[in-house]
Amino acid sequence: GAGPRRRPPPCMQDPLGADSPWRVSTVLTLGRRRRHPRIVSRLIPRFSGRGRPAGSVDVSAVDTGRYPQVPSFPWHPPLLLAHDVVMDADALISRISDAHGAVRQADLRLERAQRRCLQRLVDSGRLTRHPHGVVALPDVDRRVLIARIHRGLVTCEHAAAYYRLPLPSSPKALHVLTPQGHKLEPLWGERQHETRNLPVVPLSSFPVAPLARCIADLLCCAQEWTALVVADAALQQRRVTYEQVGAYLRGTRRALGRRRLQRTSSRARSPLETLARIQLRAAGLDVADGVGIGGVGEVDLLVAGWLVVELDGYEYHSDMWTFDHDRARDRELTRQGYTVVRFTANNVRSGRIVDDVRRVLTAHPSAAMVRMA
Repeated sequence: GAGPRRRPPPCMQDPLGADSPWRVSTVLTLGRRRRHPRIVSRLIPRFSGRGRPAGSVDVSAVDTGRYPQVPSFPWHPPLLLAHDVVMDADALISRISDAHGAVRQADLRLERAQRRCLQRLVDSGRLTRHPHGVVALPDVDRRVLIARIHRGLVTCEHAAAYYRLPLPSSPKALHVLTPQGHKLEPLWGERQHETRNLPVVPLSSFPVAPLARCIADLLCCAQEWTALVVADAALQQRRVTYEQVGAYLRGTRRALGRRRLQRTSSRARSPLETLARIQLRAAGLDVADGVGIGGVGEVDLLVAGWLVVELDGYEYHSDMWTFDHDRARDRELTRQGYTVVRFTANNVRSGRIVDDVRRVLTAHPSAAMVRMA
């Protein structure tokens, strides 16, 4: 009593013809929500008769509407040998060592087998896990580790020490330049400087801010003496320029850094000269550094145009030749009408230089007129 059999839709018809040894098998698969079926056509060999070879697909499903029964083939994982595990472990250790001992696991872009190998290294103690997905060697530099955790770069005093610039004292708290909006809780007392344009540094390089950015950060957050000592040394060595440092001192929050940059000097040859210049200018005295005088050369400081201040550090003025050379310079300066006073490093660091220079200026008020005559 059933009606005429409907013709199958075009998507289920055999496009190769009835006499073709191949037939298209259409499989309807449902998505995750089981609402929209997805039609997949497979080209399978066509066999006639009841005897089908093993592993063939039931083509009668096209006519009956049943899902074809695709045979399942057993899958075996590839055999992992012991030397492969050792090679993967050594390669991971080498990659982390090339990144200066610490790296975020996401930056390694590991596959599943490599992640398992990484976990075995952590369990064995050859690697250590840290917050925010950082893995590191046990003897990693603390500066590198903190920079990796904060996705930032080392800056300020620790960066100056990395660039081998002179510092009045050893650096204390670590300062890290971090991307804006990703500020994390400090783990070891580090301070964070957020920025919109964080420089991109490859993993093979030490995570340190560029030198110009480091000096700009120092001018804004460090003590004046420390900041000016580092800035003077970098300018005197011609490793940076005023324009490069000033490019990082824009905005209202960097006004202090811009004022300090104006007080820097590229003629200061030692941190002692920088400290003496800062103290004398803070006392309201007219000070010029690195002034060249004919027949003598450069003098350390020239106050009020006639008082030459020479700073003698024990390291550079302890040999006999330098001692005789300094006395010859003093005689030539006196012959030209200058007055010479010499101070040691302890005199400058203790602040005695300001009072002594003032007493000399007060005791010889007419020396400037004599020098001009």
